[in-house]
Amino acid sequence: MTTTPVKSPYALYKPLPNGDFLVRRTTDSEILLARPAPLTLRTNDDATAAAAAAARSAANLLNHENLVSIHDELAHTLPFDGGVKRMLLWDWCDAGTLQGVLDEYEPTHGETNNSSGGGGAGFLPESFVWHVALGLLRALQWLHEGVRDTYDAVLDPSSSSSSTHGHGFLDGRGSDGGGGGGGRCKRVRGKTEAEVDWMPVLHRDVRASNVFLQHPRGIETYGAVKLGGFERCWVSGSVSKTRETPMVVMESEDDVPLGMLRDRMGRWQRGGLCVPMSQRPYTQGSELFAVGALLYRMMCGRPLPTVEECTNCGCFHITSNDVAEYNPCHDDCVGDVNIDEVFKPLTGYTAELKKLVMLLLRLNRRDEWRASDALNAAWRGFENWAANTDDGQLYRDIFDDIWFRKQNQVRLKKRRREVEEEADAMEIDGDVLVV
Repeated sequence: MTTTPVKSPYALYKPLPNGDFLVRRTTDSEILLARPAPLTLRTNDDATAAAAAAARSAANLLNHENLVSIHDELAHTLPFDGGVKRMLLWDWCDAGTLQGVLDEYEPTHGETNNSSGGGGAGFLPESFVWHVALGLLRALQWLHEGVRDTYDAVLDPSSSSSSTHGHGFLDGRGSDGGGGGGGRCKRVRGKTEAEVDWMPVLHRDVRASNVFLQHPRGIETYGAVKLGGFERCWVSGSVSKTRETPMVVMESEDDVPLGMLRDRMGRWQRGGLCVPMSQRPYTQGSELFAVGALLYRMMCGRPLPTVEECTNCGCFHITSNDVAEYNPCHDDCVGDVNIDEVFKPLTGYTAELKKLVMLLLRLNRRDEWRASDALNAAWRGFENWAANTDDGQLYRDIFDDIWFRKQNQVRLKKRRREVEEEADAMEIDGDVLVV
């Protein structure tokens, strides 16, 4: 008796020059990146089996829409020694990285940054800055706290089918495409409960080259933003049950005992910059600051100077209006930045976005503001921008795509009912169709 071979849920799509492959998931045609796993498993090798279990745990940890996630694995038996070659299937970030965007649009010598999408001074469009900010803060909310945002869209009661602005129309451009239903959608954002016994994770490498981008999969203006590059991430190993539990690690050291971490955190809180740089704590605030530094570059078109002592001149190049004593740098290494003043000339950005970035840039090595706090503040500013600016009303995101699909389902059901009613209105008498 012969058995029918099980059809693989994946099909080879394209080999890549570096030895990786692109595969297509047959259920939905999604393209994934197939990359060899670090180990080749053998059936009698307990160590590699344990490594495979660890990889599955990592896949569970990275299971978030704003992280570069592991979806599955492919495996085949090697013909000579019985080993199993494994390929991990990752998100395929087909739009490159944020670093690539910054490099592509970086002004050449003599040019000025005057493209903000709103006609005023600025570097990248405000819509894209908000999109990246929300995506990265959602990723950090998951890593730090084990909490996800949820997404839904409903009809905005204040809108009507005659609205000329708003979100979520069937064709995504302000009309219902002739299918009925019209009106503007209301974004419904929620949060899940924190995962049980969640062990907080610090990424420790939030930078533009680790922010990956995808092309839109629906009517969205931009595709998904995904934080990747987990080589330096740190898992706390202990459950954080309260907001008062500090989450701290060293920026480059691993395996530092918890007691020593707490001692260094205390020394930093008491002595500040008197503590040697190598012994200063790295906290969730450090990662929120890193997000702020990325947003600063997206808005200003230049990198933020080093947040603490400059390695070239020893000066502090970042200041604010509440600093008691400011000593400007007289060297030519980089220009000083006052985070309370630097955004004022950027008239192409809303006050809410500027305020968010200024807040994030005050959080380096601090621990009082969580990613969820920053995300809540960002969401309020984003909603105000989306509702009250022309660019915001043209912007489409995942909520609009959900509404678009819902309305298409309504239209499809309506059409099916019409067909059934037409069929019920017909009678067949012998070979004659009577209507």
